[in-house]
Amino acid sequence: MTTEIRLGDADDLPEVVRIAQASPGSAQWPAESYSALMNHERRRLWIAETDGRASGFMLFDRLPGDEAEVLNLAVDPGLRRQGVARALIERLRSETGGAIYLEVRASNLGAQAFYERTGFRKRGERKAYYHRPVENALVYVSDLSS
Repeated sequence: MTTEIRLGDADDLPEVVRIAQASPGSAQWPAESYSALMNHERRRLWIAETDGRASGFMLFDRLPGDEAEVLNLAVDPGLRRQGVARALIERLRSETGGAIYLEVRASNLGAQAFYERTGFRKRGERKAYYHRPVENALVYVSDLSS
């Protein structure tokens, strides 16, 4: 199985929404929100393709100083634990010399374990950060420069 990462565009939004909806721990945004978010000069949508089909995505923001913030990341449930999320994170690391930040739902223990295995460390908590349902977010950071 081969996973390739490519820049996403508006044609990918139905698959992005499908994957996000199948991933309750990810942010649940409508296609219009993704479209608005990705039409900003600092933001990028990457699509992971595994054997020719969309297997996951990452929307992120490039921050000053070679830093980045992951805004949303999800993998198709049928393709989890096969390196798709790791491929997305490693691609971002290869293009980012500084810290990478992200938030994770406090209840999403699987994502927390994944991020910790890939070198992220918990740095804080944001109260009532998520909605539908209201939930705290744990703030994680991976900083290759330290």
